[in-house]
Amino acid sequence: MRYSGRLPLAVLASLSVGLSAPSSALAHGVQGRPNTPIPVSDFFWAAGAVVTVSFVLLVWGWSRPRFRIVSWWALPDRLSRSILGPLRTAGRVIALGALVFVLGAAALGSSRIGANIAPISVFVLFWIGLVPVSLLLGNVWREVNPWATLARAIGLERLPKRVPPAWLGLWPAVLALVGFGWFELVYPTQSSPRLIAVLILLYSAITLAGMARYGVERWLDQGELFSVLSGLLAHLSPVEVRGSAPTRRLGLRRR
Repeated sequence: MRYSGRLPLAVLASLSVGLSAPSSALAHGVQGRPNTPIPVSDFFWAAGAVVTVSFVLLVWGWSRPRFRIVSWWALPDRLSRSILGPLRTAGRVIALGALVFVLGAAALGSSRIGANIAPISVFVLFWIGLVPVSLLLGNVWREVNPWATLARAIGLERLPKRVPPAWLGLWPAVLALVGFGWFELVYPTQSSPRLIAVLILLYSAITLAGMARYGVERWLDQGELFSVLSGLLAHLSPVEVRGSAPTRRLGLRRR
């Protein structure tokens, strides 16, 4: 697939408008206020330059599919079964426990941002940590997804399933990503613990409803934002699971 010449121009034009007045940009973070060791305007100029260069390199440097055929080396069977068996089960328990812990801290803990672990857990430990973990270890989040664990535990897999309409595609995950990005970057009180608790409950309800209607695996493929994102990043990882249950096998890609 090749990109038309209009995309770079549109991207550069929009970025140029934003960079023309860097002092009007708003910082974001857990504390909701800028605190940089350099002048804020210099920080915005540097950040804008990084974004611009990144878009230019992606548009012109990677305009067609690469790595169509990737060799794969299966790990020893015993090691693969250990990782995809007991270790994965332990990871699922830990992930579900972490979700409950963060939800409890957000709902019942201190309402002061700096005294509550929920904002840091969501925006720093999880959101930022998901990227390097997926790049290094593959789609780990899908394997330990706490909502999938909860759905299986309460028997949602046994409910009658429907095939999602073709137009649905990945739009649930896309809309969730846009909403998460807007909440993190734009909403003025994104680090409010009580608000985080409400949003965790809302996202959990939507995710479990999607799994009940379309099935756990299918919703992880199309609707659960973090599994879809982790799966996309995992294409760059040297670690990959191939096959289907009960013959799934863990292996390493060789570029």
